[in-house]
Amino acid sequence: MAPAASGRRTDLGVRPADGALGCAALRLPAGAPLPDVLPVGLPLPGTTLRLLDPDLHPTPAGDVGELYLGGESVPAVEPGGPLPSGVVVDPFGIRLRRTGDLGRRRAEGGVDLVGRAAAGSVPPVDVGDAAVVRDWESIYDQLYAVPADGLGGDFSGWNSSYTGQPIPLPEMREWQQATVDRIRALRPERVLEIGAGSGLLLGRLARECQSYWATDLSGTAVRRLAEQTAARPDLADRVVLRHQAAHDVTGLPHASFDVVVLNSVVQYFPTLDYLDAVLARVVPLLRPGGAIFVGDVRNARLAFTMQAAVRLLRAEPDDDPARLRADVNRAVALDKELLVDPGFFADAPARLNGVAGVDVQVKRGRFHNELTRHRYDVLLHTAAPARPGTPPVSCDLAGLPAALAAGVPAVRVTGLANARLATEVSAAAALAAGLPVATCRRRLDDDRRAVDPEDLAVLGEDAGYAVTIGWADDADGSLDVLFTRPTAPMVGTIAVTPARRSAVPC
Repeated sequence: MAPAASGRRTDLGVRPADGALGCAALRLPAGAPLPDVLPVGLPLPGTTLRLLDPDLHPTPAGDVGELYLGGESVPAVEPGGPLPSGVVVDPFGIRLRRTGDLGRRRAEGGVDLVGRAAAGSVPPVDVGDAAVVRDWESIYDQLYAVPADGLGGDFSGWNSSYTGQPIPLPEMREWQQATVDRIRALRPERVLEIGAGSGLLLGRLARECQSYWATDLSGTAVRRLAEQTAARPDLADRVVLRHQAAHDVTGLPHASFDVVVLNSVVQYFPTLDYLDAVLARVVPLLRPGGAIFVGDVRNARLAFTMQAAVRLLRAEPDDDPARLRADVNRAVALDKELLVDPGFFADAPARLNGVAGVDVQVKRGRFHNELTRHRYDVLLHTAAPARPGTPPVSCDLAGLPAALAAGVPAVRVTGLANARLATEVSAAAALAAGLPVATCRRRLDDDRRAVDPEDLAVLGEDAGYAVTIGWADDADGSLDVLFTRPTAPMVGTIAVTPARRSAVPC
């Protein structure tokens, strides 16, 4: 089990002794010390955990047994054939594989890791990357089986976490347009989109490109896209569709694409290691100077804030704040999607050969919803993006209009309170402090002094500046903003926040 710590929490992930991908994860609250004996935590999707004795029966409380994995990561067994190396069948006929880990079952049913089996006693099992995400394939095959509303216009499945209802169509269209604009600004001629889904981006961008390759984990989605693009003369000859997982680059041309797009798909990846593996395989597909657009990434720093807001909206004023806070912590721990700290991408150039620069930006948009509040976009460049040749002038919000009017080549404003998130952050802080639920709920409606990121973007653009709005190095959703004159001398790359490898495992 390996910890990944930040100033806000610690995430513990279990990687079996046989070296396979992670199988379970546990999140500790902010400030909690590492336990002397590490608990196994919750199994990842598509995985079950069993603690068994030498006869493959469940161990009683207090006894040490060996940890076994069940589920989709276990290789199939041919009828009548031999068991694959490392695979067993328990007395109930369930296929399991040995992990090489030893654990002790607690009285309440949890398991603590206490050691490893003897070195070399457990042969490795090749589970393959695709096995980890196979459950998402089934989910999305069912989703895309529903009749679509036309190429680029099917927003089915986009439901609000706050209300459970579909996100209003004007908000989804704004989200779509903002994403299209951000990709279009890269002026791509040859695009690869990984995780094309219902074609929300393909339907808007493909006709502007020489070629548009698109892959998806769902065979149903790919078949539907094939039918829709075949009926469009402006798309039929330029769209190439493939049914394959994100990590599978088989058949994709190397050094061929200007832009590779992974939009609103990273949250379905199983781990940060898997995300890195996908990015490492994608970089060689880019032409020199190409870029990877990683869009709609869920912000791990704001996990407690969002879950607190969701539950406070549904709570009664006289509910027990301690119980509600426990519910929020449980929701954070059980979230099946991958959340990524923005700092994770900062050291991508050090981890990924061929990545030379990184931009992390908040979402554009006037609507305040979970998409603009809790998600962000990332650009990974194979060539270092041009930046101001002289250091930006720092100023506060009050002095910003004058600095822009004076034509200062580059201006930076840091630590701005974010109007999209200020009330949620305040309410979450009140809940964490144990204040009454009624007080916490009132803070969700408190009109606090803060700045809307879209106002900053429009202010700079109207003054002739390029505007980059990223997350400040804090957990309150505050903003760092850089304004640059396109005519100013540009060199090098912008400094980025040091990485904190913290995320909610899927």
